This record gives sequence, structure tokens and C-alpha cells, in this order.
Amino acid sequence: MKREKIREILSKRVLILDGAMGTQLIERGCGDVLPEQCILDHRKVILEIQKDYVEAGCDIIITATFGANPLKLKKSGLAAEMQNLNNLAAQTARKAAGRNALIAGGLGPTGEMFPPSGSLNFNTVYKCFTKQASVLKNLVDLYILETFSDIRELKAAILAVRDNSPNTFIIANLTFDKKGRTLLGTDPVGFALAFCDMDVDCLGINCSLGPKGIFPIFQELSRTTSKFLCVEPNAGIPKLIDGKPHYEMNAREFLKYGEDYFHLGANIIGGCCGTGPSHIKALSAKLRGRKPYSRTIDSIIGISSSTRNVIFSPAKSPITIGERINPTGKKKMSREIEQGTLETTLREARKQAKASADVLDVNLGMESVVREEWLRTLITELLISPSLPLSLDFKNDHLIETALQEYAGRPLLNSIDLNDMESKISLLKKYGGMVVFLPIDKNGIPETAKKRMTLAKRAIRQLKKMGFEKERILFDPIVMSLATGKDPRITIDTLKMYKSSGLLTVLGLSNISYGLPKRPVINSYFLDLCKKAGLDAVIMNPLEKGISTDINLSPIFLKGKTINDYLDKLEVKKKSKVGKKRKDGVFTAIVEGEKQNTLREVKKMLKKIHFNEVIEKHLKPALEQVGNLYESRTIFLPQLIMSAEAAQTAFGYIETHFKEKKTKKGRIVIATVRGDIHDIGKNIVTMILRNAGFELIDLGKDVPSDDIVKTAKDRNANAVALSALMTTTAMRMKEVRELMSAQNIPAKLIVGGACITQKFADEIGADAYASDATEAVKKVKKLIQWR
Repeated sequence: MKREKIREILSKRVLILDGAMGTQLIERGCGDVLPEQCILDHRKVILEIQKDYVEAGCDIIITATFGANPLKLKKSGLAAEMQNLNNLAAQTARKAAGRNALIAGGLGPTGEMFPPSGSLNFNTVYKCFTKQASVLKNLVDLYILETFSDIRELKAAILAVRDNSPNTFIIANLTFDKKGRTLLGTDPVGFALAFCDMDVDCLGINCSLGPKGIFPIFQELSRTTSKFLCVEPNAGIPKLIDGKPHYEMNAREFLKYGEDYFHLGANIIGGCCGTGPSHIKALSAKLRGRKPYSRTIDSIIGISSSTRNVIFSPAKSPITIGERINPTGKKKMSREIEQGTLETTLREARKQAKASADVLDVNLGMESVVREEWLRTLITELLISPSLPLSLDFKNDHLIETALQEYAGRPLLNSIDLNDMESKISLLKKYGGMVVFLPIDKNGIPETAKKRMTLAKRAIRQLKKMGFEKERILFDPIVMSLATGKDPRITIDTLKMYKSSGLLTVLGLSNISYGLPKRPVINSYFLDLCKKAGLDAVIMNPLEKGISTDINLSPIFLKGKTINDYLDKLEVKKKSKVGKKRKDGVFTAIVEGEKQNTLREVKKMLKKIHFNEVIEKHLKPALEQVGNLYESRTIFLPQLIMSAEAAQTAFGYIETHFKEKKTKKGRIVIATVRGDIHDIGKNIVTMILRNAGFELIDLGKDVPSDDIVKTAKDRNANAVALSALMTTTAMRMKEVRELMSAQNIPAKLIVGGACITQKFADEIGADAYASDATEAVKKVKKLIQWR
């Protein structure tokens, strides 16, 4: 079915989506089989489940292809069956639906992660979902991409689907934790910003939480996106009954929340884990066919990274865009760009972030020497630390596209003019983002404010024809150096004209003083004038904040006088700042995730003090601080991993070069349980525990319970740490507990994973439950009484 038809239907009535597949398979005796394997071995059961949902009144049935992408199937040994699985699943759904429901091609994440957590990149994800979508495209009416946690992966998946199916309706869902963030730190506003420009029809939330937990997150999303909305909550939080996960929320209670979501403006409402035909029947009886509830949407204009949102607002003006990632005049940075290293660039980025930059402008100078893979790494690392949104100051279309592919969030492109709009705007329309416009045409830069305004209006008209609205544009009035004799009043007058027309504005501040002495003073005075004219964003050196002067420069900027008569009078004054005691270099390097700097600082320190003192007084306190920052949600998973890897660099060096290695404080066997092929969380916990001083025996993923227990016994382990992502495999943890008890193995058992709760841990007799890696360290220390 064409997307326009589905959009028309949704404008008139709410559609009911089906409920869970995985937990229904468990209830019907297929809990020990992967859902994708069930397509081959238990197709009849899947057909019965889907028929039950159609009879319950759902409008949309999702194909059982959530994990049937090539990368996921490779982990379970089913890669060769990819085409067959997707074909069979789509045919089964069509048979169940008949003429009573639409068929949505269900796509789930690959189960792998982008750096620093893994080695995934845009091209890998794009190719993966291209293959799956190419099989489903003629078999489904729409697509639903659900349970994604990384906006980079979701973006690549959407583009793959859209390129295969240009006129098919697409739903894109993220999953959030109880604090309102994804695993990678994106909040609902960041979700809305990242996908507001992309060719996706509907945004939503599914899984992870019950309807009560999702509600405030969905509420925020409903206020910040104008796209259609989808919601699929779990039926509450599961508890263990008779060895099976049980979701206690019945259909009547689920419906109460369903009505609340309807009043928030949800267009598509269904259920995730734990919901069944009875839940969908209740939703259908009450909500099916009702006209969507009208919602009020906040006009949020901004850019974002995966964890930071920068909103253009009079209350926060002007936004500071740091200009110092630019090799001009920086020999070391230029050399590193040519060599393909990052240290100086990343250090400059963090320095600007500490100086309160809101956004970082990235200019690479001679673009011909820039390597594509290096650029992908640069964009990824900048978005992890310092994690600010980026302004991409590139000219080459290929480099722009490369950066946009790896970009997690909504970027700013700096810049376009009337001579080079078309190709760059086509890229922004595909990948999303805002842009800076310079009033330049084939005749160059106009000499008057009125003519610059004329070019801006011309650009607005042309861009609107291209489907690019003025709300996505920052208009630059153009700043010329005072040294050229150009009148700065032209810039200020252009800025005022922009603002009187309701346009967003930006300018490059440092241009005003180019070629002159006392530049910070001139810049500061000019910035104050531009602020008064309503400037929204400024590209500047954030390290110059706090510069001021007592001298009155208004004759230059307001009366057209030349700068020469004032140069000898300029004096720089710096506003006093309360100094903070600086932490040592090792501490700072680890907290900021700088591997090379960490190693360099550790080597210096080892020349002065014993390695045990380096570990106890510097490395451990740094890791504790990282844990505190993670727990307080000041940093997120990528930053945690980078810090852990930096610390591991130091520990590895010490252990390699000193005979008296630090004594391990405990031996831990760690594994992802049998039937579960997800090991991302387990790998992170392994890394963090190693850094904390424990010896880890990592058995990998999909590990039989007997092997886990045998290893714990043979290696005299102090603790066993188990991970499970799926409710279908969580019961293996109980199996391990029982085997350990039967064999009198004294090791403590700690469990964790997306589907695991404290209550579940208590019910199976585990000694501890950890919700994340930093909590795992604390619990393990306590369990084996490490001091």
C-alpha cells in the first residue's frame, strides 16, 4: 500500500497494532527456540498467534522478522536462510491477515554496536538492512523498525529501507530506559531533532518499560515532533512464576494507559513484551476507528548530537560555535590530519567544550588530504567526547556525505551560497541537518545590506522549491575585516534586516579583526553590538569569553571611523575567574577517555613514584569518578567505554613492564547464557571489572549452563556473572544457580541484562543483581569482600 494512503487513513482514525510475538511463543511452548528458527520449525504457531491478533481487532500485523537481518542471523548460524526466512514470515503474516489487516515488515537492530562499543559503521548497517528490505519490499504494506537504541543504526536502517521502497510508510521506534534516555544517551527531544528532516513517516517508542514508565517519555516526544506517533509498551515489568516470565498487567489496566496515549495524540497503538490478544482486543474495542486526538507541538529548532541538544532560542542567545578545529596556523593539527591521527584535534575540541562552547565547527583545511575512514572516526569520536553537536565546515560533497552518514544527531552544515546549493541541500534532505547561508552569488558579496537581504530572500524561494524550509537555515550577514576598510555597519544592518524578517542568524566573529592586533578586544566589542541586534549564534574562539575593554569603539562600528586611530589605545582586560584545583594528568586523561595521553602521563608518573601508588592513588580514583559520572547520567555508555579503554591502556602497560604485577582481587567467570547471542552488555561489564582489578574468565555468548558451572569449579572462581537480553533465555540463569547449588560450588552468582530485575534475581536465588557495568563493580566488590 502506498504511504499516502496510510497517511490519509491515520489522519482520520487511530490504527491498532498487534502485540508481542516472543512472549506469546513462550506461552505456546516455543520458548527454547529463537523466534527466527520458529519461522522454519513452528510456522503454524506463528500463524495462530497472528490470527488471534487479527481476530482481536488489530489493524496491523508485524512479520516475525525482527531478528532476520543478515548480521543477526549470522550470530545464530542462520545467515544462509535470510531470504527464505523473510519470505516465509511475510507469507505467514499475509495468510493470517487476509483482507482484515495491513502487513508491517518488522526490522530490529543488528545486535552489534558502533565504536567505541563495537566496530559497526554506517555502510555495514546500510548494506545489512538493504538485503533484508529487498526481500520484504514487495511482500509488506509498510515497515516498522523497532527496539533500536542507537540513532546512528536507526538512521542507516531507515535510509536502506527508503532506498528500497521510496513510496512505503515507515515507522521508526527507539527504546528508552526509566530515566528517559536510550542506551547511548539520546532523549526524546534529541530523537525528534535527529529524525525531523528524514524521510520517515512515524516516530515512536517500544519495549523496555511498561506503559507507566514510557508515558512521560512519549509525552515529551509528542510535544516535539510533528510526525505521526506510534507506541508499544510492555505489559508492565515481568516476574517469575513457575519458571516462566509473567507480565502482571491485565488487559483492563493496559487499556487505561492506552486511552492516555490516545489523548497524547498517538496514531498507532499496540503492545510489546507480555501483551497478547486480550490486550489488543481491549485496545481495539475502545480505540479502533476513533479520530486521532489533536496535539499541540512546540516549535523547537535546533541541532543535536546523540546526547546533547542545542535549541535556538532568544533565552539562549547567542549559541557559541567553537572555531578552533581548524588547521590554519596550527602545524601540528595540519600534520595529524595528513597522517590520519586525532590527538590534537580531540584535545582542541575538549578544550573548547570546557570553555563553554555549545557547538564545535570542524574545518579540515586542505580537504584533498582527508581520508574517508579517518573522517568517519573523527566524527564518531567528537560526538562521544566532548559529545557536542557539530558544524561541518566542509566543501567537498563526498566528505560532507561521509560525515553525515556517521553523524549521530542533527548537524549544522557550514555553509552554502547561491552558487553551490543544489548538491549540498540534496544531502541534507536525505540525511537531515540545518545549514548556514552566505549571501553570495556569481557576482560575489554584495556591498550593501539591502542587496544581501535580497539574496537571502532569493535563497529562501529557491530552497522552498527544493523542499527545504527557512526554519532549517541560519543566515550569515557576512563579516569583513576592519583592516580591509569595509564598513562594519553593513554587517550590523544586514543582521537587523534578517531579524526583522524572522530569520535565524549566525556570523563568524573573528573575521572582524583579521590582520589586526588586539583581536580579542575588537571581537568582544563587535559581539556585544551583534547581540543587541538579535544574533542567534556566533562562530568564535570560546577561549576568548570574558575579554572586555574600557575603551569606546562605537565610532568605528557605528559612525564609520577607521580602526587605525584606536589601535594604540586598546587594552585587554580579562574577567577574573575563581580557580579550581586541577586534577593530575592521569586522572583527567582517563575521565576524558584519552588513551594516548593516559599512557604518556602514566609513563611520566612511573619515573617518580611506585606503580602501586599510580594504581591506588591515580588510576582507581579516576575510574571511580567515571563511574559516578555515569551513574549521574553526566556521561553515557560511549564515554564510559572510552574511559575504561584509556584506563586499560595504563593497566596493560604497568602489567607488561613491571615484574611485580598487581595482585588480582578475585576471579570471575562471565558468560551470556545458553540460547542468547547478545554479548554487548557482557563485554562492557568484562572490561569494567578487569579495570577494577579482577581476573575475568570470559566464556563468550550462548554458553551451556554445564560449561559455566564446570569452569567456575575448575578455576575456583569467586563469582559467576551471567547476562541475558531476552526473557526467553533468562531462565538459564536459574538453571546455573541450581547446578551450582547441587555441586556445592561456593562462588557467588550475579546476574544482569535488559530483561533482568532485582525481583527476578531474588526469585532464582542469585546473590546480586546489577543494572549496569558500574553497579556490577560495586556489587562484585561487596560479594567477594574486596577492600
